[in-house]
Amino acid sequence: MIAKPTILAVVIGLLSMTLLSACGGNQPESSVYFMEPRDGAEVKSPFIVQMGSENLVIEPAQADVDYLPGHGHHHIIIDADLPRLDMPIPANSVQHLHFGKAQIETTLDLEPGEHSLRLLFAKGDHISWSPAQTANINVTVVK
Repeated sequence: MIAKPTILAVVIGLLSMTLLSACGGNQPESSVYFMEPRDGAEVKSPFIVQMGSENLVIEPAQADVDYLPGHGHHHIIIDADLPRLDMPIPANSVQHLHFGKAQIETTLDLEPGEHSLRLLFAKGDHISWSPAQTANINVTVVK
């Protein structure tokens, strides 16, 4: 026969794990990264950029919906700091590229020289998740 305190401990443990899971606890780590080019690469323009992610769902941007945790799309910020993470990523800018159709590849045509590329994952309203999922690389465009 199992003692009542043991059964109670097992029940409390199972309830705790269920609550943590429902609240987003014990979720696998998520990340975004550049598959190509690699950090420090020398590239000829135009060049292909491939964006990757782990434990995230890449989906088209949608407005006025309940955003599911870990769902969103990529943005690339070129030669600029990350924008405010509590505001929509600026649109209509050559420095802030939106991939709201769930694209994971693009072609960039940059002037020769050193450039920083920042990948930022955001919800359908173009506002970053917290904590921010971001990655940085530097590339040199050669003639």
